[in-house]
Amino acid sequence: MVRRSRITDVAKHAQVSIGTVSNVLNNLPTVDPMIRKRVEESIAELGYIRNRGAASIRSKSNAVYGLIVHDITNPAYSEIASGAKREAAENGYNLLVASSGESTSVELENLKLFEELRLAGIVFATISGENVKYARQIQARGTPIVIIGAQDVPEIPHVTFSDNTGGALAMKHLLSLSHKNIYFVCGPLKIQAFQDRLAGIKSAIPKKSTVTVTHFETDGNSLEAGIAAARAIEKMPAKSRPTGIIAGNDLIAVGIQQTLLHGKVLNSNQRVSIVGYDDIGIAGLDTISLTTVRQDFNVIGKKSVELLIAMRNSVGKIDSKKLSINLVPELIVRQSSFSVKPK
Repeated sequence: MVRRSRITDVAKHAQVSIGTVSNVLNNLPTVDPMIRKRVEESIAELGYIRNRGAASIRSKSNAVYGLIVHDITNPAYSEIASGAKREAAENGYNLLVASSGESTSVELENLKLFEELRLAGIVFATISGENVKYARQIQARGTPIVIIGAQDVPEIPHVTFSDNTGGALAMKHLLSLSHKNIYFVCGPLKIQAFQDRLAGIKSAIPKKSTVTVTHFETDGNSLEAGIAAARAIEKMPAKSRPTGIIAGNDLIAVGIQQTLLHGKVLNSNQRVSIVGYDDIGIAGLDTISLTTVRQDFNVIGKKSVELLIAMRNSVGKIDSKKLSINLVPELIVRQSSFSVKPK
C-alpha cells in the first residue's frame, strides 16, 4: 500500500517544527497567521490526514477494522455487522461500527473519522455512492477499502449480490402468476442497487408484451415508507392499482403488505401480490410469509473482512477485480405472492 504522509513530512515541507504543525492542527490562537497558512498549504499539498488513533490501535495485536453502514436500524445492515464482526474476531481483529443514519454528510464524517483513527481497513456499505470519491482518496493514501454494494468503482474491491439478477428473479415470478400491471416501489433511483434491480425487472419482460412496470418512488426505505406507499395505492382508481409489487427491500414490502391487509379499501378479490428484497428475519414469520429475493448479509459481512485481511497481507499493487466477490441472490417463494386469477 502507498505510504501516508506524516506530521514530520508536513513540518519539513512547511519548514517549521513538528510542534508548530501540532499547534496548527489543534487550532491554537498563538500560531502566527502567515505560518498557519503555510502549514495548512503543506497539509493540503501532501494530503496529510491527522492520526487520532492511540498507538495500541496501530499494533497488530490490537488491530481494528471499521464498518460504515447506511442505517444500523435496518436488519440487513445489522446482519452485515454481525458477519463482519465474527470474521474479524476469528482473525484477531476488533471491529468498530458506525451508522450514517441514511445521511450522506454523516457518512462522509464517518469515513474521515475512521481514516484519522488509522484503522487497519474500512468496509464501506453505502447505497448512495455520493462519497465513493472520498473512499478512493482514502485508499490512495494507504488505508484498504472494501465496498459493499453495486458501485462503479473498479479500483476498489467490492462484495455484492447481483441486483440485476435479483430484479429479474422477482419479475419472472410475478409474470409466471399472470401479473401485467407491476409497481417497483423503492427510494430514489440515484441509488445504484435500485437502478440495477429495475434494469433486471425490465429485462425479464418478453418482447411485444403488454406488461407495464411503474417506478413508485418512496421517501426512504423504511417500514414507514411502505405504509405511506400502501395508502397512496389505496387512493388510486381500481383500474390503475397494481396487481403485483416488487419492493426495494423487505421493510417497504412489509409496510405495504400489512397496511393493505388491514385496510378497508381493497377486498379479498383485489389482493396485491408483494415480493420483497433481502429476506430479513421477519420475512419468514407465519403472520408475514413474504416472498422475497434473498441476500445472505452475514456472508457479505464475512467476505468483506476476508478481503480486508487479504489486502492487508498483500504485497505490491492490488488487483481489485480478482479480489472482488459477486454473489448470486435467490428467490424465496412464500404466501405473499399469488396468481391474478384465484384457482
